[in-house]
Amino acid sequence: MATVSIPLGAKTLGLGVEEFVADGLIMLENFLDGLELKRRILIRKIRGSDHSKSYHNVLITRKGMEIVPFASTYSK
Repeated sequence: MATVSIPLGAKTLGLGVEEFVADGLIMLENFLDGLELKRRILIRKIRGSDHSKSYHNVLITRKGMEIVPFASTYSK
């Protein structure tokens, strides 16, 4: 397992080969929603698995880290 920090605006990890050789790639991101900074998670790759390809919110609560779909945290 490795942890890599991606500079803001970058499209690849390191030299780009890391994504190719990794079995799994889970991205944790901060993003702006209006004036509020929020967290989200995206599973970009899990080799041999059919996984969700959607972003999910990451909430930090007293219970710990909770992963919830965007639909349950945003009203349209």
